[in-house]
Amino acid sequence: MQVGDDPMVRAAILIQRENYKAFGADVRALHSSLGQLESAIKRAQTSLISHGAQSRDILGGDQTSLSEIVGDYEATLVECERLLWDNRRYAQTTGPATNINWNINVMPQVDYLRSRIQMHNTRIQHVLKPFEIDLINNFHGDLAQRITSLHVDVLRVNRNIDTLIAQHYPDVAAAIEQRLEQELCSVRIPDPLLGRLGGMFDRHKLGRPPTLHEMADCFLIQFEKSTVILPISVDDDRQSPPVDQYLALLKCQLVMDRMKDTNELRNPRRMSHWPGYVRALEEKLSQQSSRFETELTTPDVSNCEDKRLEIWHSDDKPTKTPHPAIGPLYIDVVEVALAKESAVTAWRTVRVSRQAHAEHRFRLVETWGSRGEPPVVESRVMDINMRKATLIPIYADPVGKAGKTPPLEIVLEDKASSYRFLFMDLRDLFLFQQAFTDFKVAESFMEWGSSSSIACWHSFC
Repeated sequence: MQVGDDPMVRAAILIQRENYKAFGADVRALHSSLGQLESAIKRAQTSLISHGAQSRDILGGDQTSLSEIVGDYEATLVECERLLWDNRRYAQTTGPATNINWNINVMPQVDYLRSRIQMHNTRIQHVLKPFEIDLINNFHGDLAQRITSLHVDVLRVNRNIDTLIAQHYPDVAAAIEQRLEQELCSVRIPDPLLGRLGGMFDRHKLGRPPTLHEMADCFLIQFEKSTVILPISVDDDRQSPPVDQYLALLKCQLVMDRMKDTNELRNPRRMSHWPGYVRALEEKLSQQSSRFETELTTPDVSNCEDKRLEIWHSDDKPTKTPHPAIGPLYIDVVEVALAKESAVTAWRTVRVSRQAHAEHRFRLVETWGSRGEPPVVESRVMDINMRKATLIPIYADPVGKAGKTPPLEIVLEDKASSYRFLFMDLRDLFLFQQAFTDFKVAESFMEWGSSSSIACWHSFC
């Protein structure tokens, strides 16, 4: 029986294909969400212009705040494109070894990018409705300020604006009216937990006060874990939600209180979309909080461990657990710089060491540091047996039909593991390769059988 006939291998191939399809589906979903946001902007602009707005008016609101809310989706898509290009060889080969390499080295990066894409989608879906409302409110509020400056009756202008909105935007008018009339409900944080949750909030992963953008993302992550996933009960008897769902809702309430106390919300920029976005999040929190008045009872949380009270979501980017430091049995050979590969990475290096009495055994320590205060340093350790490993010089591939120069990259494959190293400088790459082969790498060569001609000139005096 061939290896490819193994049911486990076939299942692994199918899983890999499904994961790849899911990755593509998430990218398409982001494209669709961005299209919805663009359509909302165009609809509002077209409608406002048809009702008297001028081209010089700010018809898109505060673009800075909108970009802060949605996040840098362009950087995410660039990383997706880089991931596909750097791992294009997986599209040309298949087999058990390839599938294992993909699952070990590529899938963690795919999962990380998928989580970022899904977060962009979540932000956009939450901001769409308040964004459209803000465009109308901000524009007409701007008109009101201009007319007030001309000593026109503010009350009459407001009535006219309300009438205009009600006639041409009934859904928006209803949403505004509901927002003004609805009494927001909040969930009370028990006194024993208030101080503990506050301490957890202050444990921000970068050791500094969180930004409004980070708090809003934290709210979304915790909200998706809260009672929003608990079906509404049709029985008369009240039910107690799972403790973790209730704790997630308490965390949302704490984060909401901290967001409302930020300067960006107390003194927002003119036409900023942050106030409307946070109000929409607060309404969703209110809907869940009100369930404790009618159908839910509060569970006992008096003996919760600190682990269950953690607020900040850890970074999904895969990291390896550092191994113990290199001992005296290894001799350092070379240490070179690697490409950073991420905007948040400040530096990246790799050190190659050879085992003292086994020249075919190497240990590689890759170390990198992230920006921020304080800086975060991480590392991974790789043990390589060069008698069983393969060194693949990706940089030496001939230029393809697309005319793209291959990256300065070397791949080391050892048994079921595969490690890629991307360099910034060709000389560092050559030193890295020489450490394993003991041969100095030439920057260029002339093929056998090539001919050359030398022309000489002699001057006669």
